[in-house]
Amino acid sequence: MFATSSTLLPYAMAEAEGEKPWECTPSADFRSWVCLKDGQAPVEDISRPVATQPEQTIEPTSVTVTPLATPETAQPVEMVDTTPPATDAAVPETIDKPSVSETETTSAPPPPPAEELRPQPAIVTAPVSPDEPPPETAETMAQPATEPAVSEPLAEATSTPQPAPDEAEPAAQPTAVQQPLSTDKLTDKYAQIESPLVSVDESLRSCVAINRPVDVTKQDIQKLREISPIEIEADEAYIEKDKTTTLSGNVTLKRADQSLQSEKVVLNKVTNQADATGKVNYTDNQIQIKAEQAHMDFTKDENSFAEASFITLDRYSRGTAGQIQTQQGNRVELDKVNYTTCPPGSNAWQLTADELTLDDTTGRGEGKGVKLEFFDVPVMYLPYMTFPIDDRRKSGLLTPRVGTSDKRGFEVTTPIYWNIAPDSDATFYPRYMDKRGLQLGGEYRYLNETNRGQANVEYLADDDEYTGRGNNDRWAYRYDHDGTIFNDWTINTRLRRVSDDRYFEDLGDSLTLTSQTHLDNHLALAKATDNWYAYGLLQDYQTVDPTISDADEPYERLPHLRFNYWTEPFADRFTANIDTTYTDFDKKVGVTGKRTTIYPSITYNFDQAGYYIRPKFGVHYTKYSLDNEGTLPSSPDRTVPIFSVDSGLFYEKETTLFGDSMLQTLEPRIYYLNVDEEDQSKIPVFDTGLYDFSTSALFRENRFSGQDRIGDANQLSVALTSRLLDSADGSEKLSATLGQIYYFSDRDVTLPGDTPDDDSSSPIIAELSYHPFRKLIASAQLHWDPEKSKTERQLYRMKYQPEDDKIINLAYRYRDKSLKQTDVSFLWPIDDSKRWHAVGHWNYSLKDDRTLDTFGGLEYESCCWKTRLVARRWVNSVDSDYDTAVFFELELKGLGSIGDDVTSFLKTGILGYDRHINDEDDDTYYY
Repeated sequence: MFATSSTLLPYAMAEAEGEKPWECTPSADFRSWVCLKDGQAPVEDISRPVATQPEQTIEPTSVTVTPLATPETAQPVEMVDTTPPATDAAVPETIDKPSVSETETTSAPPPPPAEELRPQPAIVTAPVSPDEPPPETAETMAQPATEPAVSEPLAEATSTPQPAPDEAEPAAQPTAVQQPLSTDKLTDKYAQIESPLVSVDESLRSCVAINRPVDVTKQDIQKLREISPIEIEADEAYIEKDKTTTLSGNVTLKRADQSLQSEKVVLNKVTNQADATGKVNYTDNQIQIKAEQAHMDFTKDENSFAEASFITLDRYSRGTAGQIQTQQGNRVELDKVNYTTCPPGSNAWQLTADELTLDDTTGRGEGKGVKLEFFDVPVMYLPYMTFPIDDRRKSGLLTPRVGTSDKRGFEVTTPIYWNIAPDSDATFYPRYMDKRGLQLGGEYRYLNETNRGQANVEYLADDDEYTGRGNNDRWAYRYDHDGTIFNDWTINTRLRRVSDDRYFEDLGDSLTLTSQTHLDNHLALAKATDNWYAYGLLQDYQTVDPTISDADEPYERLPHLRFNYWTEPFADRFTANIDTTYTDFDKKVGVTGKRTTIYPSITYNFDQAGYYIRPKFGVHYTKYSLDNEGTLPSSPDRTVPIFSVDSGLFYEKETTLFGDSMLQTLEPRIYYLNVDEEDQSKIPVFDTGLYDFSTSALFRENRFSGQDRIGDANQLSVALTSRLLDSADGSEKLSATLGQIYYFSDRDVTLPGDTPDDDSSSPIIAELSYHPFRKLIASAQLHWDPEKSKTERQLYRMKYQPEDDKIINLAYRYRDKSLKQTDVSFLWPIDDSKRWHAVGHWNYSLKDDRTLDTFGGLEYESCCWKTRLVARRWVNSVDSDYDTAVFFELELKGLGSIGDDVTSFLKTGILGYDRHINDEDDDTYYY
């Protein structure tokens, strides 16, 4: 088995010389990538913003305004590039901080000229108490003592008016400097949110719904904090000129996304700092904190909280801490902390630590003196640990995988991940098996603009259970590479080798691995243009099935070359094509040699609305040069003319089905094929077999795969397809096809050992697909031989998935004299809460009266953890002994998983299971 990393982490490709970096994200199985090259990190997709409050016109007659800088003395704001950087690093301070002004006035000054309309930091306080009058102007002192508390937002009350969107930029700007960040649209998003930030909803997987306060990037939030004023609301205020302002009674401080509520706040206008006491409640775009005391530094954007509880909003988690420090919305440091992702009221798992740091800039968390508890039972203690808090990759120990089986006994794998560079990583996975010993394995991956690949190596020294040969060392390696080289040629490489034929049977843990008979090894080059296609291949195999003799092993192709050229339409409707190949076949036992084919053809395309007719004529020429030919000629050749006519009609009409409007189609197709009979008994068979009979075989030029046999033919294929399409959305509800071939002569060209076919017709193919609604799809395929009056092949399948976590799959396969199997799989909730699910799969051979593969188990998912326990029993072939294994997996949401990788074979064994597990917590965020 070639194991892979147990966590899926995004790739950030290396920054090229003079270019912006790539940002890449892998697929779930790490087989494909989605990359951007715009120099920006992906922006979070918010379905709908929070509604803003309607604009109000409020006269600031009772407001005392203390600007930090008057428009006449304020320094202009330095223009900042609004393009988010490639990383989440905090934006450096590039806006000059204005000095404190001694001016205090009761009315707003006139607006400055348009080129100076910049929002300036300001503090707005409530009217003072008559018992403690500060030094104010006569107009302020004349305000009545019963004036209500100020509750207006700064946009309506500040002395520095907010500019309109079209007035926010100066009249003339240097062309080399980008425009400053416009705050109007961003500040609108910080309107008061009526619903709580976090609420419990048992219908959701995480049981938590989050009302996020804003949908802008962290970089924009940081810039917005630097240029936004501070809004203050309070019942009472005492102002000491040039020093401090003491606010009491329902105090609220707001700046951009930040909001602090407390019973008492002391604000220092000189240092731009505030100290809050008594039921402190702080919220920004990342975290919500409740504390007994708080200290805020608005200039440095650094805050500290004592005896606090917290909730993170970006990726829900919560906890308590003796001390919390936040820095610029990107870094949180906690002392004496309890941490969990469980919803309020539940501490199923809890992480305690002496010190804990969460850094959004690096995407990492660090902990000291860390203890993990699961239902109050300590399960792990680490003096120091680091862990990811987002999807960025990080070196370290991954969660172990544990399992047991008959052939390997108890086993545990402890993967170690190494983040080598932005474009490469490695995983080492030592695997201890109680019955076989210690196996060492490693995986290396790389990805850049033009190449991607993966290499795996496994080695088991002196297998305690293996007695197949004198040396009991067992090993395996695999290498995959895909890329692009000069002039857009693509390259594809696959290398696979194992030490012995029983490697997968003894050490693999999936039916896909253990059922392999040959390991493909190849190197391929290809290029396609508008008029030609070129392909080159070097290929050989390792046979890992001991029952296959040397004479029956597949041929190596060293090399295989192909060139195909086609023309644009000429003479109105004609197209021409020439397809050529050259292959050198080799193997240990049997005839070997070289084969060259040339197949030119010309087609007349008569396509009209509702029908088409396409006659085609070509000549297929083949030349061999043989070695070890035995009784065969050393240089046989073959020339075969091929003629065909393909035609079809298309009809449609409006109809109804169960009251729904439908479009019904009727699509008859007729295909005539004539191929001269050529004696090919003196030609070897290198890579040729007989195609399975199917719908596509009705319209194929050659009934043989490969080119060692060109089947003789004088036949007519007739097929009729009808579809029902939903008129509303075009989806296919029903599709039915009937088809058959009528032979006008015997088929005398055969493979060695086969007899000519003299039937006058082929089996009748009937296919039906019914998709009445999204939840159900059923299909059937039947091959019936009218001359022998028997069924040659049957396939019936049904998939019912009314919801992502409700799946039933049924299948029956029958092939005359060779196959008769049933297949059942399911995923289904077994309690009303849908926390418990039963999973199962059963593949049974009716022909051999034996179960081939079966597993069953339970899956439980709570709000903050889930587990899977599955028992499996399978065979590698119908004649081999059973292997039994038990798999266990425990996942602590937001922290990691412990145990074996159960998900992978559940996805393989239960069709549709990926929809269930891929439904992450996308629905736990309300916007």
